[in-house]
This record gives sequence, structure tokens and C-alpha cells, in this order.
Amino acid sequence: MFASSSTAFFYLIKKNPAVIEARLRPMKIKEMQSWDVIFLAIFFISYVMIFWLASKEGVTISSWSLPFGAASLIVGFCISVEAMAVNKFFEKTVRIQNDRKHEVIDTGLYAIVRHPGYVGFALVFTGTALIIGSWHALFASCFTIFALFARTEAEDRMLKKHLQGYANYTTRVTKKLIPGVW
Repeated sequence: MFASSSTAFFYLIKKNPAVIEARLRPMKIKEMQSWDVIFLAIFFISYVMIFWLASKEGVTISSWSLPFGAASLIVGFCISVEAMAVNKFFEKTVRIQNDRKHEVIDTGLYAIVRHPGYVGFALVFTGTALIIGSWHALFASCFTIFALFARTEAEDRMLKKHLQGYANYTTRVTKKLIPGVW
């Protein structure tokens, strides 16, 4: 994780330094959507639960999970980092960034699905649980992914309503997370 995070950081510094700056800014709860505050709390707790539950488990997934977990983690990390590289508005919180002249991003992975970063994060969570080799961690990662997908729905509604050009974008890129499916 350290090597992946470090590589991503240096890649993004060169490719899109604005996203690093935006993601390092402290969150201001009073400026956040109420549903996003709730989501982030659920997300944080469920992500911590992946590791906590894994530490409590006696029965683990067999060793076959390690290569699948590593592949999922790497692919997911690459997808989420590439989404950040293309989208300078990729922050930790969901908001219309009028202060940064927010606009629709429809290039790169955003030409395929509307929320590629979430796809990457879902693969990272799954890969993490599989690398740990814990059924309990895998269950917690599924809960984390469910929360992430719920956030996708709320974010999509908010963007359609408040971001100029987003409703038109949804007619061109019709799938939120999985090409040809959803």
C-alpha cells in the first residue's frame, strides 16, 4: 500500500497537481452535503472494520485469494488514480466546486462510466480483504462497497441538478459504474 500510494502521489503531482492539493485540504463539515457526512462516517467505520474483523477471525479464505486480491488491488488502484489524473475536481467530499470553476469531465475513463474512481475503490477494498484472506474482512468490504455505491446514487442526483452540462453528459455516458450494466 505504501509503494502504491507513493507511486500514485508522484504520478499525480506530475499529471494533475490540483487533485493532490484538493484532496489534502481539510474537509469542512459545515460545507458538506448532509448525506455525504453520513456516508463518510459509514465509509470510515466500515473500512476500519475490514481490518478489525480480519484480526478477530480464526477461519480464513484459502491461499487462492492472495493472487486475486493482489490483482484486484492493483487494477483498482490504477483505475482510481487514473480517474484522479483526469479529473481535477476529484475531492474527498461531494460538492459543486464553484470556487474552482467546476465543469463536467468526460475524457479518459469518464468517457466510459460516470464514476470510475468508485469502481477503482471497490476493487481496492475487495483486493484488500482477499489479500488479508479473511471472510469477515470480505463481508466488511462488501458493506463498504455498498456504501460507496449508495454515495454514487446521491452524488449523481446532486450533479444532475446542480452542475451545468452534467444532465447532458448522462445521456452520452449512460452507465455509472459498470460499462453496459449499471
